[in-house]
Amino acid sequence: MVKKTTNCPHKISKFIASVVGVSLIGVIILFLIKKPFNTWYVYLNKPFFSPPDWMFTSVWTGIAILIGLSLFFAWEENFGRKKNLAIGIFIIQIILNISWFLVFFNLKNLLMAFFIDLILFIVLLFNTIVFYKINKTTGRLLIPYLLWVGYFTFVNLGLYVLN
Repeated sequence: MVKKTTNCPHKISKFIASVVGVSLIGVIILFLIKKPFNTWYVYLNKPFFSPPDWMFTSVWTGIAILIGLSLFFAWEENFGRKKNLAIGIFIIQIILNISWFLVFFNLKNLLMAFFIDLILFIVLLFNTIVFYKINKTTGRLLIPYLLWVGYFTFVNLGLYVLN
């Protein structure tokens, strides 16, 4: 017997809100930083371990999709009041991420961006652990994002030192 799914449109709405919403934030950020990226960032002295410039768009596209999927799976889980905490932490790390882009690319403040990166890494680590406790897959989907933020924290520090 086939189980009838009554909340399919609701799930689709959550999926679209999660994946498309997070990806849209990423597209808006990339749009906002395009000019400073091309007129400022490409001319900075970069540490030997910094990623090639072309990598930003491709890495962030993949990471945005994974972040959105992670949010969708967390949103779908039924874990009571802890759900509000988990989604709250998620929102905080998204706000920190947006802040980092604006401070780094628009204000061109490498030191402040480095400190935001450190805080973002800590909050994102906490977010990953909380999501992992909810559902292992949900937490694992944030690991590439966590690794990228950790890596770019060092790149950010290198940029500050060299410039």
